[in-house]
Amino acid sequence: MTTEFKIRFIRYGQIHENSGFTLIELLVVIVIIGILSAIALPSFFRQANQAKQTEARIYVGTINRAQQAYRLENPEFATTSASLGAGLPPSSKGYTYTLSTTPSAFATFVTGTSSDPALKAYIGAVQLVQSTTTTEPIAVSILCEALNPGTPLTVSALENYSSTALSTTNPVCKDTVAKSLN
Repeated sequence: MTTEFKIRFIRYGQIHENSGFTLIELLVVIVIIGILSAIALPSFFRQANQAKQTEARIYVGTINRAQQAYRLENPEFATTSASLGAGLPPSSKGYTYTLSTTPSAFATFVTGTSSDPALKAYIGAVQLVQSTTTTEPIAVSILCEALNPGTPLTVSALENYSSTALSTTNPVCKDTVAKSLN
């Protein structure tokens, strides 16, 4: 090394000796990042849960519509999702879908139940209702969402639901356990 280069190297080291971040500055940045993440993380988790619940609503609604189409061509409602031909799996992220296994010519239901206690449950039903204007019954569907997360819904969450006889009234959600999404 030449002497001139050594002198420049030493001067550079002396000039930039005090540059950089102090420990206090780094701690302030870490605290700010911690506060921002504490505020943002619950919102991100809430959005993820809402996305899973939306998917469950779509699945139950699709099964309801597929049941209506199936019943138009068959004497009874379908008891398996495979026979509906909708291409829906029996479960999705966070939810398991169960169809009524009792063959009925008058009504059927499907439940969307989650194993995650932070997610709401869903129930959908399709029921034949006697029309007041024609002699043919019409297929009426309903989709209900549990009022509280972690509460499973069963067919008892439906009022005016009858799978044993032709009904004259539409099925509705019981206000104490579920709300209607129709």
